[in-house]
Amino acid sequence: MRGAAVIALALALAHPAGLDATDRRRDPLEPDVVARERQVPPPLRGIRIEDRAGARVPLDLVLVDHDGARRTLGELCDGTTPVVLVLGYFRCPMLCGVVFERLRASLERASPALGRDYRVAAVSIDPRETPADARERRDLVVGALPDFDAAAAWSFFVAEESASRQLAEAVGFRDRFDPPSGQYAHAAGAFVLTPDGRVSRTLQGLEHSPAALENALAGAATGSVAASSAAGAILVQCFRFLPALRRHAGAIEGFLRAGAAGVVLGLVSVCVLAARRRRGRSEEQIR
Repeated sequence: MRGAAVIALALALAHPAGLDATDRRRDPLEPDVVARERQVPPPLRGIRIEDRAGARVPLDLVLVDHDGARRTLGELCDGTTPVVLVLGYFRCPMLCGVVFERLRASLERASPALGRDYRVAAVSIDPRETPADARERRDLVVGALPDFDAAAAWSFFVAEESASRQLAEAVGFRDRFDPPSGQYAHAAGAFVLTPDGRVSRTLQGLEHSPAALENALAGAATGSVAASSAAGAILVQCFRFLPALRRHAGAIEGFLRAGAAGVVLGLVSVCVLAARRRRGRSEEQIR
């Protein structure tokens, strides 16, 4: 399973991972959004995380935690501390386990204390999952935390399909279910909610620096909201398992090669500019 997750990481695409602050309220069928989607292979279209800064999550939504207890989002966003929300599913054979582990590692390096300064909620998008699935995943992720209070502040939840869909829609999490495999294609990221349940920051991708997390949590604690910088975001998608991709292998391969070529050209340009600057400084020193 860990090997499959590593393969998923290789499918990070240099593609705008969400909509910017001015786009996030637009109809997805508007021309500029359609043009952007056409640049992506058909099986990947629509799978993204949109920036919904300022949007409020439904606080009356009922979830079931890893112990089988029914709780509302309002009990988590109770006005005291920010909440880091992660959507995925617990039996995911690809990306989700990596998302949880990387987030835990990043939070451990950040200065705010889990349990004292914020809490974490992982919510499954798969209505077939049970509290037992949530408990199993939680034991794998939270079991590595040395502090009991920190572990107690990280809850894993399952929900009915209508509830998970409502939550995903509120925060801009766009996924796709693949019936033949029974699995989900989705993007990687996390949402930092204000204490009263509004989206304060959207964190795209797998890697979040301690500084980025500290800034996001500090902003959320004060109730501020800010759009993410989607232009430079890397979209990491869990989609390798989709049987439908076999029909589009050529398109996806070309898309990945084009993205890789763009990255290489960018790095070469940076190196050339740096070399020219160093040469110019050396000539000035000689004069």
